[in-house]
Amino acid sequence: MPRFLGRTLYWVGVPLEILALVRRTNFSQNVGLAPSITVGALILGFTLAWLSLGVWKKFVAPESENKKYFLPDLDRSTQGSFILAAMLGNTSFVGLAIAPTLVGTQAVGLAVFYSVTQNIFGTYGLGVFLASYFG
Repeated sequence: MPRFLGRTLYWVGVPLEILALVRRTNFSQNVGLAPSITVGALILGFTLAWLSLGVWKKFVAPESENKKYFLPDLDRSTQGSFILAAMLGNTSFVGLAIAPTLVGTQAVGLAVFYSVTQNIFGTYGLGVFLASYFG
């Protein structure tokens, strides 16, 4: 029953929630700001995570030397999980169900465009590519 309920909420509840928000949203405002901020945050999170892994690798002990002050080596799947968490964890789901009560009716369009951009470019775009690349 919990699995059925979860799938029903995901496949029926989320689309209904988005349709209800789209019906009440004013899209006549300048909506180019939200997607550009979202893509910028995704790129910044990816870049900082990639650079952090590069610094981490410099302090990993070579296999011949086992010194205590070096960091452990990370396998590919852990590296990919770290990049995904750093990138998507900062820009993830907005919570469209409560967005109208938090931002007001004038800014709901920005929240909807932010969420849609994050899902398309972040989770289902770059996120899927990174997951397949790192395994």
